[in-house]
Parts: sequence; C-alpha cells; structure tokens
Amino acid sequence: MKKLILIFALIFISGVLASAQDSVLWRYVNTRWTA
Repeated sequence: MKKLILIFALIFISGVLASAQDSVLWRYVNTRWTA
C-alpha cells in the first residue's frame, strides 16, 4: 500500500513540475526561492 502511494505521489509531482516549467508561476516560484 505504501509503495502504491509513493509511486502515485512521484508521478503526480513529476507531472506538476513538467506542466509548471513553461508557466509564469514556475518562474515566479524560482525567483522567490533564489532571492
């Protein structure tokens, strides 16, 4: 059960990051973290 949740979480996070890379929100988050 834990493995299934972990795999789902990894897929979800990777999908969010992939969709956010080209967005303005991603650039905003990057500038906030680096500043």
